[in-house]
Amino acid sequence: MDIISLALSGLLFVWPLWKIYERVGMKPYYALLALLPGVGLLLALLPLAVSAWPAYGETEPPK
Repeated sequence: MDIISLALSGLLFVWPLWKIYERVGMKPYYALLALLPGVGLLLALLPLAVSAWPAYGETEPPK
């Protein structure tokens, strides 16, 4: 039962992150890093924080 709850809680983070990565124009496979125990969510959010988003090109994101 513990593995099932762990998988479901991981999917609660993976699905929204997958959609965010698709929307900003990055590879959505980074969202799968959220399944790693411990620092997985941090590793999944790190590319969003430090990379330029291809969907915005050379312009700044809206405020």
